[in-house]
Amino acid sequence: MRCEELKAAVEGGSELRSEAWEHVDGCGRCREEFAHLRALRSSAPVPPAGLRDRVLEAAFPAPRRGFRWLPVSAAAAVALAFGGGVLLGRDFEKRHVPGVEPVVVEKVVVREVERPAKPDDRDLFLLGLALEQVYAKQVKVDYNGVTCQQISADAGVLKMVPYCPIAQKLEVALRERPDKVKLRK
Repeated sequence: MRCEELKAAVEGGSELRSEAWEHVDGCGRCREEFAHLRALRSSAPVPPAGLRDRVLEAAFPAPRRGFRWLPVSAAAAVALAFGGGVLLGRDFEKRHVPGVEPVVVEKVVVREVERPAKPDDRDLFLLGLALEQVYAKQVKVDYNGVTCQQISADAGVLKMVPYCPIAQKLEVALRERPDKVKLRK
């Protein structure tokens, strides 16, 4: 057997006869090429079961079946119910039902019962940190570890009281803790 005949037999996928094996044993070039083919065939990866189906499903998903109109119709029903309720409520206020007296509800004012506690040292520490972040050049805060010793702020910070909750806390601390919070002129 010659090299070309062996190559044709291998490429054709036919079973090798004994003379083909004798040629492989005697020909160094064919033996080397056959060793490469055997290594390639034995190291071919085996795909996991179901890989083809998963790839096809990901590439071409099946069209969804079901109630596509359900979310739209549910939203429309809610909008109609809300609109109808508003319209009915308007009509109900306008007409008077005989025998039924309208109910008048008085406004109730809720007042704060407890007065907020006087700012303690922890509150002053947190206030000092916030003031330094927001009003860096207008405020000076002295600390002793995690305790706030003294807060001194420019009077301009108080102009922000209507707009800034940190300035509001400073105003409360000025009233409640004059021992630790001072205003600079």
